[in-house]
Amino acid sequence: MLRNANGSMQCAADGLAWSPQATRCGLFSAVAGLCEGEGLDGVEVPAYVLLWFDPAPPALRFTAAQRPAGLIGWWLAATPRGS
Repeated sequence: MLRNANGSMQCAADGLAWSPQATRCGLFSAVAGLCEGEGLDGVEVPAYVLLWFDPAPPALRFTAAQRPAGLIGWWLAATPRGS
């Protein structure tokens, strides 16, 4: 899914902070919720939306709007090759 970049993906955990080890990052939400981070006002995110950050903030947290029954989303990280 990445061209000319190194990347990773991991499951998001409700309310737990995530620190991307990349220059760009995002969240693909499986449920509606609130994404917060260092230097970022809370962003309300609908279900099934990609929220992308370029550059990546030092840390992010996604909290589901309702008690999740399962997976809430995926964190995505990417750094272009040669960066």
